[in-house]
Amino acid sequence: MQGCINEGTATICREHFFTGGSYDGLPITKQSFSDFFRFHLKAQSARLGQKRTKKDIADALGISYELFRKMVNRETPTKKRDCIIAVCVLLGADSTDTGYALHCYGMEPLDEFDPRDCLLMTALDLQDRTLAAINAELTANSFPPLDIISHKSAFHPEKYPCRLVRKHFQCTVGGIGRFDNPDYYLDLLYDIESFFTLHTCMEFDDNGRRYEICIRQKEQGAFADNLYQGAVRRRIFPPQKKYIVYAYPFQDAPSELHEYDRIEDTGIFRVCFQEIEQTERTEKRRLYDTANDTRNYGRRISARVIDNEIHVFCEEYNCDIPELSEYYLMDYCGGVYTLYIARSSRFMQMYLPAERYIRLYGKPADTVTAQYASTAEIEDSAYEARDVGMYESYSSGVTVTLRIKAYRKMKSRIRALIKKLKAGEAHICNPAVFEDAALLYAYFGIRNPSEFDTFTLDELTDGFALGLRTPEEISAFLSKHRTLHISELL
Repeated sequence: MQGCINEGTATICREHFFTGGSYDGLPITKQSFSDFFRFHLKAQSARLGQKRTKKDIADALGISYELFRKMVNRETPTKKRDCIIAVCVLLGADSTDTGYALHCYGMEPLDEFDPRDCLLMTALDLQDRTLAAINAELTANSFPPLDIISHKSAFHPEKYPCRLVRKHFQCTVGGIGRFDNPDYYLDLLYDIESFFTLHTCMEFDDNGRRYEICIRQKEQGAFADNLYQGAVRRRIFPPQKKYIVYAYPFQDAPSELHEYDRIEDTGIFRVCFQEIEQTERTEKRRLYDTANDTRNYGRRISARVIDNEIHVFCEEYNCDIPELSEYYLMDYCGGVYTLYIARSSRFMQMYLPAERYIRLYGKPADTVTAQYASTAEIEDSAYEARDVGMYESYSSGVTVTLRIKAYRKMKSRIRALIKKLKAGEAHICNPAVFEDAALLYAYFGIRNPSEFDTFTLDELTDGFALGLRTPEEISAFLSKHRTLHISELL
């Protein structure tokens, strides 16, 4: 089983080398962009057979000549990357030359993995393209048009303390094999925070000396045997966030490694760490949003204790008529099967504790449009009361048939999972992840097990198997049900 859990990882990487391409190794100075501009303006004049001036480009951009002159010479540098791209469009530069221009200006090059940049690269490599045509293409693909000028002429200092050489982002999603046996640990199956690792680093060159910075989540406690055990350990011992600055050896100076607990202590690299944090926040948001929509999984099923009652629930998207944009969620609790029809996915609202769901996604909106406790209720919903009697509502026939089909199918799936839970073939939380009792006591926050006599070790184990997190939750559950054995509760 452990081998299956650990099998399969998917790695997402994005990397930029800021001295790469055909201009590798070329020194960049404050005049580099000005030299680039003059070269391409002269080449364009020769190509067109008529003289093009700096004022022509400024007028085409809608920028005053004096401001544009200072921008090109970097006396008053622009912060707008789109402005430099627009200049390159007007100069007739292709995507490679545009990448070099951005490099000269100290900006990130075009990224072929970024959808908007990819569209721009394609447009830049076309002949006779115009700013209007490129903006129309961007808008048609739901991207913002080129943001050229803010009409404010203020000096903006360089973003980084020294020259940026490389930016590397990596997201490793582990435990791909966990879906081969989804019943092993239901409580962690869609808790994707337990299965991805982010690593973003930046490298800088300060007059020949290289620096590399990154943020590392330092694990506490012993090495875990598998990903589920590691996820449980992280709940018990949250990783410590460390800001790392590594200076490579240079001439007579040895290498240096600096580790900080607070971003405020990182000195000149603070703004760089803030950028890394923003990059990782954006990626986490993408991953969280993926988990919050059952359409990304086809269908899902799980079980959890909510308000001292065991709920077994499953959800799927109505793929038969996707134009309706509706989700089916069935919840079993206390012997009652209830089917909910909603305009958005509600699975994670039931899967996560309420406070954690709100922290990740905000207060959930009520998108339920209908609910049924039996197929008879679904059949009755096909009729509307009118002054002249009962009439079948328009277009309800197909909808009713699909909902009856969903009710029966989802009820069958829930019954199958209940059978597995009662037989010990499926687990809300699997006690097998604990190699010894000490870790179980730590999970419940019990510091001195020898002095703890509220519950026996077996009761703690049964409480854990139900997904209960504290001795207080076990006490509240027992006061209502008098047992912790899931086979007796379902």
